[in-house]
Amino acid sequence: MGAGDSVVIKTCVFDADGNLINIGEWDEQIQSIEIEPAAYDEEGNLIKEAVYEDQPTNPLPAGAYTEEREVVYDERYGWRLADQPAPVSDKDRIEALEAALLEVILQNG
Repeated sequence: MGAGDSVVIKTCVFDADGNLINIGEWDEQIQSIEIEPAAYDEEGNLIKEAVYEDQPTNPLPAGAYTEEREVVYDERYGWRLADQPAPVSDKDRIEALEAALLEVILQNG
């Protein structure tokens, strides 16, 4: 963890294989779906209201589970599990390689 990172407990969602897929509560994206249309008589008068049901459009994947885990927030990378290393970007890798190459050139210069 970097300096200033504070550890908090959050609900974490893992897929059936144990891979982290979400930090925080899962958003099922509930939407009201029409399951029975409204009914009208021959004159166009409403005789029965449409029936709607709230249904998830983003259900939790099969086998997924939740655990309360320690997480940290990093300004650069966002939320991650506290026991996982911070990700290294391609830019970070290139800068490290350039610095190492420059050091070799200067030593052998």
